[in-house]
Amino acid sequence: MSNTENEYTKDKNKESWSFWDSLNRPKYVVAPMVDQSELPFRLLCRRYSAHLAYTPMLHAKIFSENENYRNVHFHTSSDDKPLIAQFCGNDPKTFVLASSFIKDDVSAIDINLGCPQVRYHETKCVQGIARKGKYGSFLLEYPDLINEIVRSLSQSGINVTCKIRKVEKDSLQSTLNLCYSLEASGCKALTVHGRHRTEKSVNIRECDWESIKIIKSRVNIPVIANGGIENFEDVQRCLDYTGADAVMSSEAILENPYLFSGRQYNNIDIFEEYLSILKQSPRQKLSCIKGHAFKMLYRYARHHHDIRDAISNATSIKKFENIVEDLRKAVSKTTSYEDTWYRRYRTSSALKQNSVVASECRKNGDYIENFFDSFMLNY
Repeated sequence: MSNTENEYTKDKNKESWSFWDSLNRPKYVVAPMVDQSELPFRLLCRRYSAHLAYTPMLHAKIFSENENYRNVHFHTSSDDKPLIAQFCGNDPKTFVLASSFIKDDVSAIDINLGCPQVRYHETKCVQGIARKGKYGSFLLEYPDLINEIVRSLSQSGINVTCKIRKVEKDSLQSTLNLCYSLEASGCKALTVHGRHRTEKSVNIRECDWESIKIIKSRVNIPVIANGGIENFEDVQRCLDYTGADAVMSSEAILENPYLFSGRQYNNIDIFEEYLSILKQSPRQKLSCIKGHAFKMLYRYARHHHDIRDAISNATSIKKFENIVEDLRKAVSKTTSYEDTWYRRYRTSSALKQNSVVASECRKNGDYIENFFDSFMLNY
């Protein structure tokens, strides 16, 4: 590296840490989650010690072209700070244009380089659209394009962060090379999920914290560790082992929004609190609310199939409130409610035992519907 390049990188590093300071050096981060990290859920998590949150993944092209999409999919409030908005896409100019609509409402724009399957399409839900559209983790195959997107955003005066996965399963060098180039291109913070894109669902493997530790030791920008977080003890272990600046939770916090508090709460009470926040927030898609219901109440729905069916058929806030009331009556003091959403793919019998509930969750909460056709909940 030349002296000029070295000085440029040092200046960029100073900017990165100034940016991190502007976020109040967060430790506990709520992940960007498709159709799940919406405003009411973020506010709920912030009540229980989350320091930083991300929007759900937003489609950059549609966001830049369609006002209705922006109004439906992006909401924030004064108590929803700091906030980072995540976009998927593959065109630098489109990223800059999409970001221009909300750059004053968020602390940064995050580039989705980690999602193994982006399930959104303009006209229908499909599997594998990430590969076809060069989105999410499939964009990792095009490092030059990634760096062009980062530079374009950075040169436009927009704070830019990136969320990545391991580029290769059995070697870290390609991932390190990408991290170096992202830092040089102007990325101000990096979230690293310690798994390859193939290591998901039934193929889930233990998160590679060692790789995150190495990346943290090699780059000079803030690093957020992602993956392998089931409880608050894992949060502390991850911070200690990797040396990361923060820990991000996705799946576990969907089930237990209080995860970062280090305390245990009744999930029925927590879901009821979520409903209370919903009443004071912009309207959310029914599929989004059902997704949260299935995850927060998963341990109960596994045993009480009438509750599971009621969640699937609910069409209003009142219906969900009735479910809470019915569930309180149905919960047995002698029944063990130890099944968890987080471990649905992580035990040998999970697939067989949880197939019915998991299929309902996928149908109602994990797929983004076409927003033109999506059913908006009437309060």
